[in-house]
Amino acid sequence: MEQMLCGTEKATKLVAELDCVKGIGLIKRVKQGQGKPAKVYLKKFVDYTAEFKVFGNRKCRLSATEM
Repeated sequence: MEQMLCGTEKATKLVAELDCVKGIGLIKRVKQGQGKPAKVYLKKFVDYTAEFKVFGNRKCRLSATEM
């Protein structure tokens, strides 16, 4: 919270916004029980269906105008 420069309530809302239950689904929280904190897992959010061009050793995503 100190690093985010916000209060407890605001930090809780921000994390809930990223959660898969209440928000957009970038993280998943799994309860452990027995007074232990929940584990937070990051989900993959890269779109692998996008087309790529290969330039030498680099892969570059095609823009909408190039498709």
